[in-house]
Amino acid sequence: MKKIFLITVVFLNLLSLSSCDNELELNNPNTLTTGQYWATESDAQAGINSAYAMFYKDGMWARWIYFRLDLTSDEGFSQSPWIELADWTRFNYINYNFWEGNSVTWRDTYKAIFRCNQVIANVPKIEFKNEVDKKNILAEAKFLRALNYYYAAILWENIPIVLEPSTPNDRPEQKNITEVWKQIETDLNDAYTDLPTEWSSSQTGRPDKGAAKAMLAKVYMQQRKWPEAKTALEYLITGSGAKYSLVANYRDNFTDVNENNNESVFEIQFGDQRKGGTGEDPSAAVSSNRAQFFAPRSIGWSDGQARYWLVEGSK
Repeated sequence: MKKIFLITVVFLNLLSLSSCDNELELNNPNTLTTGQYWATESDAQAGINSAYAMFYKDGMWARWIYFRLDLTSDEGFSQSPWIELADWTRFNYINYNFWEGNSVTWRDTYKAIFRCNQVIANVPKIEFKNEVDKKNILAEAKFLRALNYYYAAILWENIPIVLEPSTPNDRPEQKNITEVWKQIETDLNDAYTDLPTEWSSSQTGRPDKGAAKAMLAKVYMQQRKWPEAKTALEYLITGSGAKYSLVANYRDNFTDVNENNNESVFEIQFGDQRKGGTGEDPSAAVSSNRAQFFAPRSIGWSDGQARYWLVEGSK
C-alpha cells in the first residue's frame, strides 16, 4: 500500500511540474514575435531598413570588408605588423578563424542576407495601400541580398546559398561559385523589374534600376561574360537609364561635399551624426573607419597604404 501511495505522489508531482513548465512558457509582452511583427506597411519598411543598417557593422562597410578589399586591390597594400592584415596583400590566408577580417565579415554578411530573406518571405502577405510600394521593398531586398552574395562570392567563392529565413539549427550546403553567380543574376534581374527609375531626394541611398544593371554588369564581368556585361551597361550609357555623366573635376568623387553626384550609381550613405558603437541600439554609428586605417600613425593606424602610382597620379 505504501509503495502504491509513493508512486501516486511521484506521478502527481510530475503532473504538477509539467503544468508549471507550461505556465512558465509565456511570451514576453514587451517583445514582438515574428508572427506578431510582419503585419503593417511600417513593419515592412522597418524590415528593409534593417537590411541597410548592416552596411554599418564591423564586418561590413564600417570597417573590415572595406579594408580587406582595399588591401587585395591594385590600389592598396599593407606593411602592418599585424601579420593577418599584411597577409591579405600577399594573398596568404593561413588563419581562417581570424575574427577581425574574416569571421566577423562572414557573420555580418549572412546576418544581412537573413534580414533580406525575412523581408522577401514576410512582406508579400502584408496589405499595402499602394502595391508599387510593396514591389519596391521586395526589389530592394533582392538587390541587397544580391549585393551581399556578390561580395561573399568575391571573398570566399563556394558558399552556402540561403534563400529563406534561417534558424539556429540550419546547416546549409556549400554551393559551387557558378550557382552563386546564377542566384545573384536572378535576384538582380528580379530587382530591376520592380525598382523605380529614380527615388525622391528624401530616399537617397536606395537602389534604382541603374544600380541593378550596374551590379549585374559587375557579376557578368566576374564570369568574363563580356557581351552580357556590355548589354547591362548600355542601359546606363545609351539606354533609357542614361541619366549619368562625368563630373567636371574627378576629385569631386572623393570628398564629402560632392556625394551622390552625376557619376553616382549606388552609394552607401555614411555620416557622423551618431557617435555610438556598431551594435543594434538606436544610437549606433553610421560612419566608417576606412580613413583611420590608412592615416599616418600620428593620426590613425597606418595598417594600409595607397600604392605610390595612385598617389603620384592624383597630383
